[in-house]
Amino acid sequence: SLLFIPNGLTEINEDDKLIFMGTSHSLDILAGTFFHEKERVKSVGIIGGGKVGFMLAKSLEDMKIKTKILEKNYERCEELSENLDSTIIINGDGTDLKLLNEEEIGSSDVVISVTNNDERNLLCSLLAKQLGVKRVIARVSKVLNIPLFEKVGIDIAVSPKTSAINEVKNDIDR
Repeated sequence: SLLFIPNGLTEINEDDKLIFMGTSHSLDILAGTFFHEKERVKSVGIIGGGKVGFMLAKSLEDMKIKTKILEKNYERCEELSENLDSTIIINGDGTDLKLLNEEEIGSSDVVISVTNNDERNLLCSLLAKQLGVKRVIARVSKVLNIPLFEKVGIDIAVSPKTSAINEVKNDIDR
């Protein structure tokens, strides 16, 4: 595969993989545009209800996108349910295939795995792919793991450093 920086004449084809780099603010705008313009993104499954999962759910609620969070920790599920309005919160493990089937995670337009463990995110993402989810996004802590995630077909691997920056930025905005 060829790696290069595009210019105004570059054509993007269907199977091309793109990596976007920029300030967290610019990437937020890009992601927002992506979700708004793609009419077919109507439902999102989030695996991991930590700070990143919560913030994602909050943003998706604002965008009127049907959202489900799978979170293992029961107390955290209670916190999430107190702070989210329309998100469905499920207490369970994102690697539990039976649960993923019961909750129809496979019918989500996008699944985002944001637990604090790369291996778990990889496994959850692969399971989501197996269940037929078209777009799978995973949080990756170790930059060295990013090529592995992309090799096995995960659509977007996001480093949590950006997420942390976004978190601080959101606090300042508030």
